[in-house]
Amino acid sequence: MAIVNCPECNKKMSDKAAVCEHCGFVVDGLDANTLERKRRRARADYINKLTAQSMLAMLVFVVGIGGLFYFRDDTSPDPTWQSQISIGLMAIGFIWYIVNRVRLLNTRRK
Repeated sequence: MAIVNCPECNKKMSDKAAVCEHCGFVVDGLDANTLERKRRRARADYINKLTAQSMLAMLVFVVGIGGLFYFRDDTSPDPTWQSQISIGLMAIGFIWYIVNRVRLLNTRRK
C-alpha cells in the first residue's frame, strides 16, 4: 500500500482506496491516463490561483503607493492616519507578493 495524492484535492490518500476520504472523488475505475490528466489539471489550477493572488497583491501594493502620495501632508511633521494606512497596505502587498512568488516557485519545482 502506497500513499498518493488525490487528483482532485491533492491531499494524501491510499492507492488502494476507491474514494478519496477528504473530497469524495471516485478513483476506482479510472485509468492511469485519466488520473494523470486530473493531477495536471489540479496543479495548473493551483498555479493559476497563485498567479491571480500575486496580481492582487501587486494591486494592493500600488494602491498603497497611490494613497501615500495622495494623502501626504508636507506641512505637518506627523503623518496622517491615511498615510499610515497606505504604508501598511504597501507592506502587506509587498509581503503577500513575495510569499506567493515563493509558493509559486516551489510548486513549479515539484
